[in-house]
Amino acid sequence: MVGIPFGYLPTNKASVTTTYSLPLDPAIGEVGISASYSYQSKFFDAPAVQPLDYISGYSLVNLNANWNGIMHSSFDVSFFLSNATNRTYRVGQYSNYVSDGRITSFYGEPRMFGVDLRYRFGVQK
Repeated sequence: MVGIPFGYLPTNKASVTTTYSLPLDPAIGEVGISASYSYQSKFFDAPAVQPLDYISGYSLVNLNANWNGIMHSSFDVSFFLSNATNRTYRVGQYSNYVSDGRITSFYGEPRMFGVDLRYRFGVQK
């Protein structure tokens, strides 16, 4: 249709990640922390112009800490925290506004955290 923007295409989208390796004794292993910031501007979500067709822009912060080669072993551990600011944000929708007046929105993941433990087979230390 003429005059309707392309769907699902934000005008701006960017991310930046920084990582810092802690200056520790190599016998302890490699320890690092990182932070990621991502931003996405608003975008058009529906095939026809209806209320709430634009999904607002949002930004997210994710954090991570890694300890690799724990005490010269084949074990690694990492801690992650996604959506650190616990932002509530819409990522899409399903619109029945024209037929029955309903609009169903889909939301991004809430703040989540966890730990990953890994064992590397066949690695000689």
